[in-house]
Amino acid sequence: MEQPAYWQKRARCRPEVVIGFYRELSTMLNSGISLMDALQVVVDFASDETLVLVVAELQTKVSSGHRLSVAMAGFPRLFSSLSVSMVAMGEANGQLVRQLDQLCRWMEKDDHLRRQLKSALTYPAFALSLTSFLTLLLFVSVVPSFIDMFDDLGAELPWPTRILILITTVITSPAAWTAGSLCLLAALLLGRGYFESPEVRRECYRLALFFPVLGGLLRDTAMARFTAAAAAMLEAGTDFLTGLRLAAEASGSPLVAYDSRPLRTAIEQGESLSEHFATRPDIYPRTVVHLTHAGEESARVADMFGFLARHYEEEVSYRVELMSTLLEPLLMSGVAVVVGFIVISVFLPMYSLVGKFAA
Repeated sequence: MEQPAYWQKRARCRPEVVIGFYRELSTMLNSGISLMDALQVVVDFASDETLVLVVAELQTKVSSGHRLSVAMAGFPRLFSSLSVSMVAMGEANGQLVRQLDQLCRWMEKDDHLRRQLKSALTYPAFALSLTSFLTLLLFVSVVPSFIDMFDDLGAELPWPTRILILITTVITSPAAWTAGSLCLLAALLLGRGYFESPEVRRECYRLALFFPVLGGLLRDTAMARFTAAAAAMLEAGTDFLTGLRLAAEASGSPLVAYDSRPLRTAIEQGESLSEHFATRPDIYPRTVVHLTHAGEESARVADMFGFLARHYEEEVSYRVELMSTLLEPLLMSGVAVVVGFIVISVFLPMYSLVGKFAA
């Protein structure tokens, strides 16, 4: 197969743009419009410039005899392997419209889950950044004036005040800022390649699973995306092992994606899906193990995956609300501790001086 050009490998659009493309294509094909004409309509009326370029390239390849799925495979960052596989199945069985509709539903659910996870992580990050900035502002603009006053008085300072002075001296030192900037730059340059390593990403993800609330949110999100993708692939008629591999890649979890090879090997050696899940409790919760086993017993694995997807989508919504509820008072408590320490450190020497003058 011809290797895609550099821009094709890098081309990306927002998920809602891709979903809209699938939805429009499905609607037009269902109305009896030919594939080439449907692609031309998208080129003529799409508002996203990247999508226009991509669809124009798809149209060129389709007109030269390539299948749509083959043309889509040339844009790996825009059309996932799962999407390409579902379109290929639709082309093979003559149900492209049905597969596009199913692909839209799966992508809408997947995008909703990713948005929930993003919103759950964005608020704490923003609140923490704002708190850090305000604390830094206190150390830089307010505390130094009190330090100058204490130096003029020459009084003996209690240990909280000495710690406050030390922190302020470090923070306001140009040398400290220079050293910190250089360390941050070095960490970014060296860490970029380091964290792109699959092994490092897996270990970082595994470590994140141990954090309260966050770990459960990451695990439930991965299971929701994995089971929803697996249900969509199996309902589309994809080969069982191929469907599981693509679903694992779509889960967003490095651990689930890495386990796709051992999973395939275990099934090829005669082990059932639920039996393999049971050997990896660090990845697959007991709910997944038990319900997958029930699906195997009743020959309704795809239906059971669909049920699991709905279950974990509800769990994700619950955990997002729980995370927001818990983090706000925790962050407020942290701010109160920092501000309280500064206030105590500033006023302790003043009380000592007042006591001496009164004596």
